[in-house]
Amino acid sequence: SVPMLDREGQSIGIIQLVSRPGRGRFRSDGLDLLAAVAVPIAVTVENHRLLLAKAEWAAAGEIQRALLPRKRPSSPEYVFWEHYEPAQEVGGDYYDYIPIQVSGSGPGATWKRWAVAEGDVVGKGMPAALLMSSLSSEVRHFVRTEPDPARVVERLNRHFFEADIVDSFITFLLVIVDASEHRITVVNAGHLPPLLRRNSGRIEVLGEAEGGPPLGVTPDHNYQAFTTDLEPGEIVVMFTDGVTEATDSRNRQFGSAAIRKTLATAPATVPEVGEAILKAVRNHASGRPRSDDIALVCFGRIDAPSPTL
Repeated sequence: SVPMLDREGQSIGIIQLVSRPGRGRFRSDGLDLLAAVAVPIAVTVENHRLLLAKAEWAAAGEIQRALLPRKRPSSPEYVFWEHYEPAQEVGGDYYDYIPIQVSGSGPGATWKRWAVAEGDVVGKGMPAALLMSSLSSEVRHFVRTEPDPARVVERLNRHFFEADIVDSFITFLLVIVDASEHRITVVNAGHLPPLLRRNSGRIEVLGEAEGGPPLGVTPDHNYQAFTTDLEPGEIVVMFTDGVTEATDSRNRQFGSAAIRKTLATAPATVPEVGEAILKAVRNHASGRPRSDDIALVCFGRIDAPSPTL
């Protein structure tokens, strides 16, 4: 008998030969031959397992991407842009657009009121991805059945606390956009607060004082909502810590201050703002491999055209 060892020297199996009665015993040189043969066999077995695992991860990634929005909200006065990039095949970051009130039907339908959600499950890989998929379904259910966004977050918090998932929690941000009143309502559960660029160029941190703990930490926290109006040309940026914690060659993080600086100097449109932030993060990282997932969502009101004289 000889063991089959993987690249790290750990046993992944055993090869055993048994002689028939009356056929004699194996010699020591036969054992040497078997040990030599076991090496390429072990490599083949390990490669096969790695291929199967890679295929499973790729399939999980496809399923997770199917849970993300297939299209952006359609509204004549609002524009959306987003970027989602897991560090592995699957990730624990999450975002979603959920219609609450829609005008019309079919391809011409426009959204009057909707939720923009973003979350970050602690950890990475498959466990985080599974929790992310649960968060996705629960958010869609609660947003459509509970009119008060603060109560939505409280119900989510209670749900994940009662699930009693060891060493796991979720930072979460819920923004309700009312396209009729041009007003947004923010409820924050331990997430990085969103930024708003006003027409004056001033950068505001939204709802920082009203923020509560991450989902699943304490069962009965009363979350508070923050509300503000949006004027034409004003842009909101939501992001996970994969953006702020991107590191350069000297292990320095990108940081929230750099996002604010980039937002302040970025061009006028929503897509240009998103691309400017993404480019700044990548330039900062200088090609270093990412250690965390990234979810970046930008939206804003379309700037009113100048009147024709």
